[in-house]
Amino acid sequence: QSILRRDGRSLIVASLDHNQLAELYVIRAELEGLAAALAAKHATREEVRVLRDLVAEDQQRVDDPSALARANRRFHKQIHLASHNRYLVQQLDLVHRTMALLATTSLAVEGRGQAAMAEHARIVAAIAAGDAGEAREALKDHISKAFETRLKVDAGN
Repeated sequence: QSILRRDGRSLIVASLDHNQLAELYVIRAELEGLAAALAAKHATREEVRVLRDLVAEDQQRVDDPSALARANRRFHKQIHLASHNRYLVQQLDLVHRTMALLATTSLAVEGRGQAAMAEHARIVAAIAAGDAGEAREALKDHISKAFETRLKVDAGN
């Protein structure tokens, strides 16, 4: 895994070690879980409809990892915005910019796209029901499974 770092006046690609990757996923799971919980409390009907539409549309992208990765970013961004907490959105933007620097996506692993779509449906159902606890757990489980997939891929390299 790689990330950019400054070397004097230029940027170079540096390796993300196992601990750094784990730290990134820990903070992502916590912040994303909080965003989902807040979205369950504060999302408008329109925001919930958009989330449902995204889940339905993304089913068409399951066999295209790059399109699914873009759709996944849109889905997570919509949850961030539905939290209605600008400070949380800022922190999640930073986390997602860091994630974008990773060379691969866990969604490219066979079967992960379909599983992720089922996880997204669970998250949206909890948000729509106003169940903050379930929304938080569903999103944290989703991030945990993505991390587990990434670890398996990295172990095979």
